[in-house]
Amino acid sequence: MKLVLIITMAVVVLGISVSFISVQGQQDYDIPQWVKNNAGWWADDSIDDESFVNGITYLIDSGIMEINIDSTIQDQGDFYLTYKQNPNSPYVGDDTAIAWLKNVELLEMEMAFLNETFRLPYDVEIVAQECNEVNAFYDPESKQIVMCYELVDDVFDMYYYFYGEEPSFDMDEMQTYSYDVLNFIFFHEVGHALIDVYQLPITGLEENVADQFAALMLSYTYYEETGDYSLGQEMLYNVGTWFYNEHYYWNEVYPQEMTSMDNTFEYDIPYWGNHNLDMQRFYNISCYAYGSDVKYSQYLIDDGWLPEERAQNCEWEYYQMDRNWSILLKDFDYGFFD
Repeated sequence: MKLVLIITMAVVVLGISVSFISVQGQQDYDIPQWVKNNAGWWADDSIDDESFVNGITYLIDSGIMEINIDSTIQDQGDFYLTYKQNPNSPYVGDDTAIAWLKNVELLEMEMAFLNETFRLPYDVEIVAQECNEVNAFYDPESKQIVMCYELVDDVFDMYYYFYGEEPSFDMDEMQTYSYDVLNFIFFHEVGHALIDVYQLPITGLEENVADQFAALMLSYTYYEETGDYSLGQEMLYNVGTWFYNEHYYWNEVYPQEMTSMDNTFEYDIPYWGNHNLDMQRFYNISCYAYGSDVKYSQYLIDDGWLPEERAQNCEWEYYQMDRNWSILLKDFDYGFFD
């Protein structure tokens, strides 16, 4: 018992986070008397910390004591969900974004998955609310993932803009499409949250990394009845379609404008932004879908959606995403990324 107490005190001095300490050869070890003396003197403040640590270092180097360091964090928080409704809000009744979100339980189901999968050092709130803009975002100050009702409306409106007048228009397909797109956007913001909460090291634009995380999470999705991962492929197809449509929508709404400087034509495209352009994100999503299942997604190449020049590296891109996120999150999850 005294040995355990001594070791525990040494851990405090060394600043090591220890899960457990094992002593090899409980009946056989021979601890030098000077180490025992040092422990007592250190406890009485008769010797300094450095002298005591030297004694513990001797035990470790001699193989008498073994320290196993646990780098995982304790689960001290949860994702939790709040629906907000402003006074005099237009988002009342059954035919609104808030009603749709609550009915499909998208946020509830993904929140349950996140809480089963990750250990959080503190709570992270998922907020559905009016934002006075089409948006979704993660706020690192308040530790909130915000999903705006205006975004939900915009996803539905965009689908109807392109397909609403077609004879084949199907309300159920629009529902599925919108669910998949909003699921991707939600996991994109979760990616931002995890990078912040766990202080994950990344290189490159964080928006690209968050896109990769979201695509990866969708690619893991499968039909529970059959275990068929084609569900994830179909979700990525809908997300890719959304980015593709976004590109053409904004080019139709904001056509070419002549500049007063040199009479050349240019599009109002934010090349300076930290997000990739919509068409770039379309090709990236298509690549990730193809890389995760080349057989199922061969149609992307056959139908001309994904150039072969990009497709030849997509399996490697997906492998890197899968491997690297597993490495980044292995100390924070309950084995999902093993």
